Amino acid sequence: MIYPKLLAFVFATALFGQAAAVPILGVTASTPSTAAGDIANVVNGTGLSGGQLPSSLHAQSGTNTAWLSGATGANSQLDFDLGDLYALAGMAVWNANGSFSSRGINTVQILFSTDGVNYNTIPGSPTAFAQMPVAPSAPEIFSWSPLVARFVRFDVGSTFDTNGALVNEVLFDGTLPVPELDGTTALAPLSLMCFGLLTLKRRREDGS
Repeated sequence: MIYPKLLAFVFATALFGQAAAVPILGVTASTPSTAAGDIANVVNGTGLSGGQLPSSLHAQSGTNTAWLSGATGANSQLDFDLGDLYALAGMAVWNANGSFSSRGINTVQILFSTDGVNYNTIPGSPTAFAQMPVAPSAPEIFSWSPLVARFVRFDVGSTFDTNGALVNEVLFDGTLPVPELDGTTALAPLSLMCFGLLTLKRRREDGS
């Protein structure tokens, strides 16, 4: 009997169908830490060849293409606003490279929030980034089980030296999650589809 399988397929597709994660553009960044480089450089694609894609390479680090903290870099903080709630699934990070690689972020905690107030660690997120001595450089790619978030925070624990934290670019990926609807609204289209399929089934069984 094909109908139970068809109904199960329709039900699963209606509830769980989602597009593949893609780069999230239009992200804004801010920091309470002192800085020598513009924090906007971390999310605007400056220094990337090929656009804001995980396949792009980043040119030599510099204050015109990256963000550089003041002081030692330890305990620096970077805050990202994705612009909306997303099913956040991962990120690409272009750490400091070339002659500035020793200023790259080493240990870090990656946090997420839906309201910009309450933050929690992203399960499966990295706790350290690799040093990138060569420029231009490819990013490190990270992924985790999708979770709903609008805000992401990097709490920097240490860098590869004591001359300040530097990061070239960060690119997040995910999808806009299915809107949360009340039970009646969410189930109405599914109920209509099921009713139609059951009606068709009865007609065929009755030979009409």
